Amino acid sequence: MRIPLSVERRRGGWSGCLFVAFCVATFVAINQIAVHWRDNNSDSHLFVYYGWRVANGAVPYVDVWDNKPPGIWMINAIGVMLAPNGRWSEVLVCAPALIISALSAMAILRAMASSAVVYIMAAPVCLGLTTLWFECGADRTETFVAACETAAVAAYFQWVARRRHRWLILCGVCAGLAPLFKQSGFAAILAILPHFVWRLRHGRRRRAATLRSMVTIGASYAAPLAVCAAWLAWRGALEAAGFAVITFNRAYFVANEAGWGTIPWSKVTEAVEPLRFVYVLGVVGLMAMVVAVVQPSGEGAADAPSTEPARSSGSASSPEFRLEAAVILASWHVLAMLIALGGAGRLAYHFGPALPPLLILSALPLTWLWGNSGLVERLLARPTSFLAIVATWACFWPLAADQAELFSRDWAQRGRIEPEEAQGEVVRANAAPTDTMFVWGWSPGTYRFSKRACPTRFATNEKVGQVGAAAQFTIDDAIADIEAAPPRIFVVSSRDWNPAPDAPRQPFFAWVAERYELLRECEGMLIFRRRD
Repeated sequence: MRIPLSVERRRGGWSGCLFVAFCVATFVAINQIAVHWRDNNSDSHLFVYYGWRVANGAVPYVDVWDNKPPGIWMINAIGVMLAPNGRWSEVLVCAPALIISALSAMAILRAMASSAVVYIMAAPVCLGLTTLWFECGADRTETFVAACETAAVAAYFQWVARRRHRWLILCGVCAGLAPLFKQSGFAAILAILPHFVWRLRHGRRRRAATLRSMVTIGASYAAPLAVCAAWLAWRGALEAAGFAVITFNRAYFVANEAGWGTIPWSKVTEAVEPLRFVYVLGVVGLMAMVVAVVQPSGEGAADAPSTEPARSSGSASSPEFRLEAAVILASWHVLAMLIALGGAGRLAYHFGPALPPLLILSALPLTWLWGNSGLVERLLARPTSFLAIVATWACFWPLAADQAELFSRDWAQRGRIEPEEAQGEVVRANAAPTDTMFVWGWSPGTYRFSKRACPTRFATNEKVGQVGAAAQFTIDDAIADIEAAPPRIFVVSSRDWNPAPDAPRQPFFAWVAERYELLRECEGMLIFRRRD
């Protein structure tokens, strides 16, 4: 008996969803069992430590201080409350962020392409979103910015297709959450807004409906920021937060030669080198979307039988909307890249939020080739289409090769004890849980694994080296707090402990030497205990 086509589609839909879910779960798992054991994890240690402090009642910017927005501290506080020990606190917040990014990217791709293209590109896109080269999935602000922005764009495409205000609300809320993790998390909303305004102006909508849509997205975007500001004001930390996140952060950027006039292009080229062929796919795909609109008969799948409903002009998945969506994605990627290029550092992980739109753009050549055709139907109609699949996958080979190499390196480090973990064991053995400690310099992992509070909100001193005189207050206030309430444990590197006689920190170290005794040296750090 012949199975009705509608039943075949439902079966294919379920199997396809399971395949996409399998790809997402597999690549996220591979990422999470490696990325948290990488070498460059000091920032993650700091975020987990501050999350531990906030989970135990500390107020951001009043009891713990940094120039990052509060979102990264709050999400880590949730992780610590769920899993107080080990690396599970990071996994429990970073894995969901990766899953959101991957599923949202699949939803965006499905809004533009046939299900066949989604199945073909599921593995390459998931590989790109979880690549260890860009430290995707690590406990970094960029991981959560990428999740929020990708979810915002996915929700916006759903609004375009369905015109339900709940999708517009979700779009605004997700986009509004992104700056709470990193001040520069606004690339996606900037890419969306021009298209949103254009749609409202050219759509057949009443003025009241247009106004309601504008208010909806504006209020939804502002809601997370307003709630966060209200909570900080309630805790008496709003003014301190404004200084740290805005005023001081501006000085941080100036001191680190941030801006588009000082871009080290060789460094940037090296950072994005594994994506060179993916960029080719993205450019070709964008051009193909233009061709599909200008010359509809040239759409590659026009001669293949379609297993999906025909789309009207201007509707979701029509050639016109595909071009509009491609322009949004290209704008999003360009803006995210400009933000990363204009920032400080320009390290590989800074480009993480720019990956989702590029990876989705890389699927557009197959989108043009397949049209609305099913996978089997297209291959039967034109078997040479398989070569296009192979060529597309081959463009991801440099990224896959780097992923395998970095995974092997990080996997090999899973069993080792980090220097900070060893230092933490010494501190815990010599200080009660209610005792305090201070680490001079930059070693947030020592705090994290010691699980001892700091007597000053300025737990680390790296800002002076990064910013200079504008950050001198962090050391001056820390010294004043320590002298007023000496911590039980004082930790300093062997290199920093013997400064020149005229060094600014010499008087303070002399004060420490009078009041503290050396317990031991552990992994390059001198651990002192207060004489009682």
